[in-house]
Amino acid sequence: MQKRVFLVIIFTMIASFAFAQENSLKANKFGLDFTIPSSMSASVGGRLHVEDLMALQFEFGFGYQVEDKDDNQVEGGGFKLGIFIDKYLLDRRAAPYIKGGFIFAKNFGDLNKNNDDAYVTIAGGLGVSYFVTKEFAIGGEALFVIPAAPALKFGTTTTQLFATFYF
Repeated sequence: MQKRVFLVIIFTMIASFAFAQENSLKANKFGLDFTIPSSMSASVGGRLHVEDLMALQFEFGFGYQVEDKDDNQVEGGGFKLGIFIDKYLLDRRAAPYIKGGFIFAKNFGDLNKNNDDAYVTIAGGLGVSYFVTKEFAIGGEALFVIPAAPALKFGTTTTQLFATFYF
């Protein structure tokens, strides 16, 4: 019996953290985004909340791979510029959102010798921001990406984790 009561208390505490109303999803708020690198690439960006629960997001990313002949790895890299609209579905501490936008990317180096040099993609997906405090959120998202230029190709998915500081 004590075990059940303890579990109910723990579950209630976790639920209260997840559904608290403390966040920065209001109009005219600005958030500075940093991706949490999972490889040799990272990006920084910003979210300008144009209205409650809707943000215009800009992203600049850079990736690089060094040459390692032992692993058959060649040198190369690239950068990307993205513009997105994020529509938050709930005004909660754990705030899910849908996302859509465009990415322009440019590749360079031996790694990308046989690939398209520059391309534009259409991206859409889902994400969630968890507000640790009113001015700081961590989150993750999964995007479905379809290269649209120079040629339309089958899409891929991409995931990333991020931290956002709101002002």
